Amino acid sequence: MSRYFYIFSAIFFLYFNLSAQPGIGSARSLIKLEFKDIYGLQISHPKVSLEINSIEKFKNGTETPWLNSHLIVTGVQNFEIGIRSTQTNFLNNSEETNISVTNIQVLANLNSKSNSIILKNKTQVLINENNGSIINHINVKYRIPLENTDVFLNHINKTFDTIILYTLIPF
Repeated sequence: MSRYFYIFSAIFFLYFNLSAQPGIGSARSLIKLEFKDIYGLQISHPKVSLEINSIEKFKNGTETPWLNSHLIVTGVQNFEIGIRSTQTNFLNNSEETNISVTNIQVLANLNSKSNSIILKNKTQVLINENNGSIINHINVKYRIPLENTDVFLNHINKTFDTIILYTLIPF
């Protein structure tokens, strides 16, 4: 299920000033269009899985492929995308574990910009843009780096999850 957040406001005034004029006749009109900021954030891949299901992935780390257009931002002004986890540690069967979400690295790229952050339960800027494009497609990759795979040892056949919140912040 995609998540949408839109703020849209448009004001349209049509004003006619009709007055009697000597001669053949004339009329004037004043048209005033005022458009406010338009913003939207859509997540194209609402469920993402990282699997450590082989010796190679324990030895080398694991990552998703680049999720093209994972975040689609609609906006007419500059913006930044904030990211955070809803909790400090992963959940397993709805119960909190002692495995920190900081074991996940999130990479993003947009046009020629790129950034990498370590997931936390505090909002961080994942990426920002100030080119004035109306639609921006942000590619994202999630990974567990090699140095973090050992925390998942001895957790065979378990699934860990967290909810990631993305926030669109105009500036």
